[in-house]
Amino acid sequence: MLPFTTTNASKTQAVEALVLAFERGDISILNDPVLVGELVAYQAEKLPSNLLRYGAPSGQHDDTVMALAMAWSAVSVQHRLIFPIPDARIIVPEFKIPDHWPRAYGLDIRWNGVALIWGARDPQSDVLYLISEHAEADAAIHAAAIRSRGDWMLGLFDPTAHGRDQADGRRLMQVYRKLGLRLQITPNPIESGILDVWQRMQSGRLKVFPSLSKYLEQRRLYRRDERDQIVQDQDNLQDATRCLVNGISRMHTNPVQHALTPPRNYYGSMAGFR
Repeated sequence: MLPFTTTNASKTQAVEALVLAFERGDISILNDPVLVGELVAYQAEKLPSNLLRYGAPSGQHDDTVMALAMAWSAVSVQHRLIFPIPDARIIVPEFKIPDHWPRAYGLDIRWNGVALIWGARDPQSDVLYLISEHAEADAAIHAAAIRSRGDWMLGLFDPTAHGRDQADGRRLMQVYRKLGLRLQITPNPIESGILDVWQRMQSGRLKVFPSLSKYLEQRRLYRRDERDQIVQDQDNLQDATRCLVNGISRMHTNPVQHALTPPRNYYGSMAGFR
């Protein structure tokens, strides 16, 4: 028997994992009228914190829904998803990013290639939008591709990722800096970084453009094994995203764009700015 401690966070995770299982066709149920009725009536309520609270409508029950969610959590424990949120919760239609939104990209470098995620943050809502992705094996080719998207943007990179020592990671940074990239060191802890990404997804402060097909495919498979260890297979874009979120405070706008914007002059309290 496996214990299940019911909190709003654990309930949300169990329910959203169940929703994702239905979406992917991983689970089927019997045509039980009580269970089907509770599933149909089940609803989500947005809290002031922007997190969701799941439950039955007032006066109704969700016992069978929660029993099913807990049962699914137990039988699927050996391949638990790290981000059990349906794609529909995070995907948004593409739009032109305003020039005044700060941007950067997260960079993950491995022996067999490089993965990048570009992000832009809405400074008013603090929503981080993942707007582009890139994966390439040849350093010179992907360095040129990165610069073409804006060589003013910072690349956020953890030199000690994947077991590298600090000196080796810094030498690797110099290689890419000589290719014209503006890289900054960003610590990229795994567990706390995953928690930061997860909290952004849950609160609606991380959104993804639908063109990021590789990222979305990886996210659907990003999971832990039976020993609760992260399965490190096709997860480079997830690592790059975590690096971007960990270094989000370093994102900035295009300095050239600011220089081209004519200053406004103040003409007094009645006339205001012009």
